Amino acid sequence: MLYGRADEQARIDALLASARAGHGGAVVVTGETGIGKTALLDHVAPAGFLVLRALGIEAESELPFAALYPLLGPFLDRAARLPAAQAEALREAVEQAPDRSRARLAGPAVLGLLADLAAERPVLCVVDDAHRLDGASADALLFAARRLGGERIAMIFTAGDGVPGRPRRAGFGEAAGIPRMPLAALDEAAACELLTGRAPGLPLQVRRRVAEEAAGNPLALAELSDALTPEQRAGRLGPHAQASGS
Repeated sequence: MLYGRADEQARIDALLASARAGHGGAVVVTGETGIGKTALLDHVAPAGFLVLRALGIEAESELPFAALYPLLGPFLDRAARLPAAQAEALREAVEQAPDRSRARLAGPAVLGLLADLAAERPVLCVVDDAHRLDGASADALLFAARRLGGERIAMIFTAGDGVPGRPRRAGFGEAAGIPRMPLAALDEAAACELLTGRAPGLPLQVRRRVAEEAAGNPLALAELSDALTPEQRAGRLGPHAQASGS
């Protein structure tokens, strides 16, 4: 169950409703590690949509088009419906054997294949950890994401906010002009509700202390609640208090 994300869920519902009606669009969900980007995606299951999923993997970030095989590989037989040059570019990209002379056609080919699929039923393309995509996959998917206006296609990406202490580079999709949806920390009410669902029976003062320590980060809330000792769960000690040993 999601806590404190009603506004974000409503925005995604609106994106999907628009795509179902033939007005496609895309969004990049951003936020720090543990803030709930993947959890939000896991709760997106629109009825009647063909859902395609891909994951950005750091170890594959130097392999051109590495993300396209899990996303589009099962539908590669439909590439024959595309213009010949695009079809060949897509096959090469998905099979990770791109020809430089045709690589620039990968974006139009991705869009063409998604549009062909969407002619039968609406398509939702979900890409988690998009900031870890290889550059070629990112370029092809963003090319498609900018051109969904007349298609029954929605694309949802998640991307991290960068690494603390390192210079911030442009975030995924910013240069492409894809709308962004930042996930903020949970407020105290939502944080306490999450703790109640995860660790029923925690005294109010313990829930508030854990919520304060976690700073509204759902992953931190889960980890801190799991680490509580029986004494802490009973409210006899603060969440991080240490026994004196006496």
